[in-house]
Amino acid sequence: MVIDPTLMIGIPLFIAFLIPVSNLINRKLPRYLSGGTILFNLVLSILLLDAALKSPVISYLGGWKPPFGIVLYAGPLGSMLALLISTVSMLTWIYLPEYIEGGDREKFYMLYLLLTAGATGMVLTGDLFNLFVFTEITAIASFSLLAYAKGNDEKEAMEATIKYIIIGSLSSAFFLIGIALLYSVTGTLNMADMASRIHNADPRTVTLSMMFIITGLGVEAEMFPLNGWTPDAYTGAIHPVSAIFAGVVVKAGFYALARVIFSIYASTIGLGILMVFGIITLIIGESAALRQSDIKRMLAYSSIGQMGLIITAFGMGTQLTVVGGLYALLNHAFAKTLLFMAAGAFIISLGTRNIEALDGMGKKMPVISLMFTIGAFSIMGLPLFGGFISKITIIYGSVDAGYLLIAALILGASVIELVYFLRVVQRIWMN
Repeated sequence: MVIDPTLMIGIPLFIAFLIPVSNLINRKLPRYLSGGTILFNLVLSILLLDAALKSPVISYLGGWKPPFGIVLYAGPLGSMLALLISTVSMLTWIYLPEYIEGGDREKFYMLYLLLTAGATGMVLTGDLFNLFVFTEITAIASFSLLAYAKGNDEKEAMEATIKYIIIGSLSSAFFLIGIALLYSVTGTLNMADMASRIHNADPRTVTLSMMFIITGLGVEAEMFPLNGWTPDAYTGAIHPVSAIFAGVVVKAGFYALARVIFSIYASTIGLGILMVFGIITLIIGESAALRQSDIKRMLAYSSIGQMGLIITAFGMGTQLTVVGGLYALLNHAFAKTLLFMAAGAFIISLGTRNIEALDGMGKKMPVISLMFTIGAFSIMGLPLFGGFISKITIIYGSVDAGYLLIAALILGASVIELVYFLRVVQRIWMN
């Protein structure tokens, strides 16, 4: 059976624009259509990963082969990320109904499908300009979903949206300039073709283009100092949107950044930049999370810290650290989605985001409290939980590669992470 990755982008885009029409027929249709589409992507992504593990799946759009035509390339890693996106989208879709009871819910479902399609395109495209196009689709859908709020949260959501739009617009401009510079010295937009030609290009232009692209994609990857939008966005968004940001948008953005650095530039300078700014992101994120009294803001800074760890792991560039970073990426996607969902349920029940109000929630909401605890233990990397293998692998890889200071900083940040998560878990179960 031939699996065409084009369907995972084309079908959600097509259905997204049918959503407003379906709402005129039946007000329940937008939900069913969006859920059915995401389920379709989930099934197809499982089949695609199975096929890609045997041999990369390549789709030539319009029959034009590269370097002139647009190509979708589904290797094992890209297919795995596509499956991750579909899975998290499905989980958050199940979680959505309580938050979108208003009359404009069909717009929400339309934007939700656009975000899913855009993020899927980001991890499957083999063309740098189309990576920019899919990044823009994802960003525009994210801006709009962030602005969706109810009641007293509307002002906070709008302030966060404005900040995100300003930072996101600047990042798009930098990304596009980087693509233009790279095209000027390689004469192609196909990533594989760029990689084969870049060694003969002007090194100064190549380095400059890399700086612009790292800056552009670093915003979506929550890399310091480009992550100023993150705390307000996570806090101001409705809870399912916070979960989809953590589980889908940021992961797609980071994968795009890592793929460009590894597959096109293969640059030690680029990896060094990732490592340095990754460790700064890790320390700042974890230190800021420790000081928070707002549960969603704490999780937002924790997400920044975790992305810092993942960026650092990829920046060190050894086989062990990259494998550990990949495990950490997958663990973070699911654990942080679980944490934001559970935190949302707490906030709805209590009417506040204050961590001190969580006292005794283990007795009042035992299932939700258990979900939060599992997510927290996974993020902390406790033995028997998802994050343990990833952190051990990254730290061992750091020491093996001679990055002893990096290993020590990762351990220090992990202790900080342990402190603030255990503080919350202790309130939930022991107070």
